[in-house]
Amino acid sequence: MRSSTTRSSCAAQENVRHSEEAQRRTHELTEHGQVTDRFAAAVAQLGDTNPAVQLGGVHIEGRLVGRLPR
Repeated sequence: MRSSTTRSSCAAQENVRHSEEAQRRTHELTEHGQVTDRFAAAVAQLGDTNPAVQLGGVHIEGRLVGRLPR
């Protein structure tokens, strides 16, 4: 009886570990997508004819540089 309880406990722990890993990966992918979207918006601003909008694009890119993986 005890070994079946131990197996159930191990299986539950393994399920939790897999769930946590999936949540971590989902978070990483979401964050990566957000950075990509912000970068694309900044690039679009660099092509604007208004210097203030261009400066905003430079500012956004500067902030994104610290968030990119090395």
